[in-house]
Amino acid sequence: MIPQTLFFLAAIASTVLAQADTPTVEFDCSDTPELCNNMCWGAYCTDDGSGAFGTTLTYDAPDAATTNARYKEACQTPKNRCSGNGDLNSCDEYPFKQTSDADIDAAVSRCVTTNAQSIQGGKLSTLFQSLEKNDQFIVTFGNPSDSQYCSYPPTCTNTDDLEWQNGGPAPSPEKPPTRK
Repeated sequence: MIPQTLFFLAAIASTVLAQADTPTVEFDCSDTPELCNNMCWGAYCTDDGSGAFGTTLTYDAPDAATTNARYKEACQTPKNRCSGNGDLNSCDEYPFKQTSDADIDAAVSRCVTTNAQSIQGGKLSTLFQSLEKNDQFIVTFGNPSDSQYCSYPPTCTNTDDLEWQNGGPAPSPEKPPTRK
């Protein structure tokens, strides 16, 4: 019995240590609630049959053609859906176009402010400069109270049709998927 217990404790310790070494990027949702809503919808509310995209993503150092194709897939079907949308004129995609996770299933998108997009871009640019191809990182959300999809359990109802996936409003899951 003792060897099994020790093995179990060692497995838990190695998992915790591995997660402690994984870089994180935190977004302050009090400054960018719409941006957080999109990322949390993708992280916690989408369901591709295996659960949501999650918050642990893999940077794959893609070339410009790949990032452009991923962005176009998420945000420009059939056209840039955020242009002419007042202050919410910039399309945000999740998982990010710089991650291999964006290829797993159709990314989600939401129209956000240009300022929110700039904040996110700055944080991600700084993070990606410290990563190598295939490094994982964790997305976290600070002050999520103004972002309904960041709560736990999340309120995964796309009643306003602002979350998009596969070229149209994202379907609300029957129940929130299991978090990854």
